[in-house]
Amino acid sequence: MYAVPEARIGGYLAPRLEASVGLEVILLAAIERPAWNDAQPVVAGPPNQPGDGVGTFGRQTLAGAFLMTAAPSVGLRYAF
Repeated sequence: MYAVPEARIGGYLAPRLEASVGLEVILLAAIERPAWNDAQPVVAGPPNQPGDGVGTFGRQTLAGAFLMTAAPSVGLRYAF
């Protein structure tokens, strides 16, 4: 599930020129959290080199249950 609320404020710099600034907040909620599976081994070393063999990570989640980020923006509009 996700929600993306946005707030924006602006004003006219000239009769046909408008400037604005805004902030968009992206909210993500996981219905089911993705997790690493030990059935998929990982080569622990550079390609085509012996490295340290094969590794596994155990059962670990790849992301949190809730993620949030913000995206600021600026805008400039001219009416022809």
